[in-house]
Amino acid sequence: FLRHEILPKMSEKFASAPSALARAARHFAEAATLLDELAALDRQNAAASSGRLQLAALKALSPARARNLLRSEWLRAGFQAPSTRWLEEALRQLAATNADSETCVETTEGRLQLYRGELYFLPQTSAAATRSAQAWAGETRLSWGQGSLSLLPVIGLGIARRWLVEGEVFIHPRQGGERLQPDAKRPRRSVRKLCQDLAIPPWQRAQLPFLWCAGRLLWVAGLGVDAEFACAPGEDGLLLTWTAGESAE
Repeated sequence: FLRHEILPKMSEKFASAPSALARAARHFAEAATLLDELAALDRQNAAASSGRLQLAALKALSPARARNLLRSEWLRAGFQAPSTRWLEEALRQLAATNADSETCVETTEGRLQLYRGELYFLPQTSAAATRSAQAWAGETRLSWGQGSLSLLPVIGLGIARRWLVEGEVFIHPRQGGERLQPDAKRPRRSVRKLCQDLAIPPWQRAQLPFLWCAGRLLWVAGLGVDAEFACAPGEDGLLLTWTAGESAE
């Protein structure tokens, strides 16, 4: 429409309009490239060893550079360009918080969350990611939420299989209040505390599968086997491996 309707009329009155608009388009493209390069440089200085952005480094940037970097990271995560209003609100909340807070700013397709001073860019969790208890009937692989659980028979590793005949085996989502003893030399502790020690963010904890048998918690993804039920050398065992999907990242 611009090319066929508007530009010809402009050219009748302003002969240089086509060349001026073409020049402006080149300038816009060049400016966009420079902003991308600036975001890449700022990211190098702002990234933690994990690869995620550090809140303190983002706060140290000027408002314009912070907006540019945040927009770049949002696009890098695979989301559509955020609105100016969303960027301003995200930066306002981040400016008013500290590294120990857990800020969350959302759009319809994703969310920005802060945990221990680092920024996480996450897709919205679908209803499929929430699971109810699921019985295990000997399968070597189970789908769970947006991830998968591998359960392989082994020798001397994982859960001692003799414990799995005590009753029905179920995979449960986290319910709260669970306790586990991954290390026989240390006391049994709450799953919440264990996850905090390993810097597992709260939204990831909600995605973890818990394996129960006869009312006892034997294993938690990311934390391991309870020492009471661990397989001894040479004993038949069951090795569990949890592979998280994107939403649990």
